[in-house]
Amino acid sequence: ADVAGTPNGASGASVALTQSGIDFLTEKVIDPMLVSYMNDLKIDDIDTKVDGIEIKIHGIEPHDFDCSKCAEISLQPGGDLELSIRDFDIKVHSHVTAHYIISTGATCDSKLKDGTVTVGIKVDVGSDGHPTLKSDNVDVSIDSVDLGCDGFAGTIMDALTKVFKDKVIDQLPDTPMVFP
Repeated sequence: ADVAGTPNGASGASVALTQSGIDFLTEKVIDPMLVSYMNDLKIDDIDTKVDGIEIKIHGIEPHDFDCSKCAEISLQPGGDLELSIRDFDIKVHSHVTAHYIISTGATCDSKLKDGTVTVGIKVDVGSDGHPTLKSDNVDVSIDSVDLGCDGFAGTIMDALTKVFKDKVIDQLPDTPMVFP
């Protein structure tokens, strides 16, 4: 079993992590926490222009995060952890308006599939002597995006797809993840 200690200079305390402890933490704490965290993400409204098309996406609500045992935590050099979430799916409900020559709008029920999130986690000991975990260096990729926006086609759909990939998915790493 790998063991990593992270000293806290103020108290002299350290945290010992074993792989079996990490596996237990993943199954009993991280997996349920991920579902709650991803379903409750707050994603800012988007107001942008792409290829001459004004696009507004608002009311962006992630839901139905599907991650059955897709999380894995591993020890890293220096005693930190890495959380990898692979092959997850999540649905995103949003309202979209677009103005090109005319204005049009739709409600979108999008599906993000085959996603991967990698989060570096810093391990420390708080002033109260309890271990603390804080996310650092978050990378997100989504392999498949099905926008599910009835009423859009052609140039507008191409622009909306670009905005969704560039703006919505890019907001995921900016959302802080703090572990209790």
